[in-house]
Amino acid sequence: LGSSPSGKYYRTVLDNGLAIAVKRLEPFQTGSPERKSLKRKIQKELETLASLRHRNLMSLRAYVREPVGFSLVYDYVPTGSLEDAMNRVRDNQLQLSWEVRLRIAVGVVKGLQYLHFERDPSILHYNLKPTNVMLGAEFEPRLADCGLAKLMPNLDRTTSGYSAPECFQNRR
Repeated sequence: LGSSPSGKYYRTVLDNGLAIAVKRLEPFQTGSPERKSLKRKIQKELETLASLRHRNLMSLRAYVREPVGFSLVYDYVPTGSLEDAMNRVRDNQLQLSWEVRLRIAVGVVKGLQYLHFERDPSILHYNLKPTNVMLGAEFEPRLADCGLAKLMPNLDRTTSGYSAPECFQNRR
């Protein structure tokens, strides 16, 4: 499906016909003495992320701890990301009404509100961008990669050059 600095995305279909997306995180440096403790820390954080349930979040369905990394399992969203939709709008292949655009914006805010204010402890997204907003069949937004930027030092959270002010507050 694609790739990012943190890993590659794949689409597969299970025996029961369910389509899923699998993100294989980049392998850890082999031979690193801190690798075991880092993997344990990441596994603990993934357990927290797997517990997140909200209509505007991509739920982490499962994860697999591998000898040199992790694979994350999500529902497959055939509509694609907000970035994909924006490109189709720019190319005049898709028209989005103001009602749909408002629904997307409000859904993103509701997902962030859940992470930042309704969870204890709070979880900051750290990497909100159009490629991390997946759109359901009715353009219902679902935030992806919630909290992963904190886990993986090689994630592209600073590619925009912008860090939200709440990243420097007493938040997770």
